[in-house]
Amino acid sequence: MLDSIFGRECFLNEIIWAYDYGARAKNRWPTKHDNILVYVKNPAKYHFDNAEVDREPYMAPAS
Repeated sequence: MLDSIFGRECFLNEIIWAYDYGARAKNRWPTKHDNILVYVKNPAKYHFDNAEVDREPYMAPAS
């Protein structure tokens, strides 16, 4: 649906945001991630500056 709204050529990437908190479902596998689809207005003018991105360190769940 997003491709039809923004155009397939504007799709940039998919980010998986994983986490280990929230509800614990007993009758199904719990959702422990969100899929974030990234689109840009103009792919030809898009610029990514890796040095300017704030990053959160990945913390694996304790076993």
